[in-house]
Amino acid sequence: MGKPQHPWIDLLKQDAPYSKKTIGRFRWAGIVTVLALGIGYWAIFRALSGRLSLFIVMGIELLGLLVMLGALGMAIKSRQDDIRQHQSQRDKLDK
Repeated sequence: MGKPQHPWIDLLKQDAPYSKKTIGRFRWAGIVTVLALGIGYWAIFRALSGRLSLFIVMGIELLGLLVMLGALGMAIKSRQDDIRQHQSQRDKLDK
């Protein structure tokens, strides 16, 4: 592992267990991503057939990107909470 990695990848590799809430949020982020991509492709094909303006397609794509980033941010925030909780429990056991 000579290459440095992004900090959020190291966050996912922590030894703290994943809570059900975190697992659910990562699943939700994946589902939202698939839906946003599907809606984006639908909008592009509608624009290619002349039924939707490109300005609306750009808005749909931007909205989809924001929703995907928000869902991923919520999942990563939940993972950080899991790690903090695990560290505090470990500190209590060490005392």
